[in-house]
Amino acid sequence: MESLDTTFERMKLFEQSLGRFNDRLSETYRFLAERHDAARDDWQDKFARDYEAAWAPLESGLRQWCTKEGTQYLAVMEEKARLLQRYLDGDW
Repeated sequence: MESLDTTFERMKLFEQSLGRFNDRLSETYRFLAERHDAARDDWQDKFARDYEAAWAPLESGLRQWCTKEGTQYLAVMEEKARLLQRYLDGDW
């Protein structure tokens, strides 16, 4: 069984990784959404409609994560790490 110190270290590493993941995903999503918007006016065939139908659920999930869920999960991890740090410091 790992010590709580090790658990804390891993939590902090995960928190940092999640922050970087959120930043990169948001950046990539914005880039991709801009490209979709730019192509939408010029691309009006059946394939475009089929593609849009497949893209819509993915885009919805990406938007939800990038605008709401990602920051919420990061806040949860920050709070859990803060509480564990207080416990480890004897400030409980």
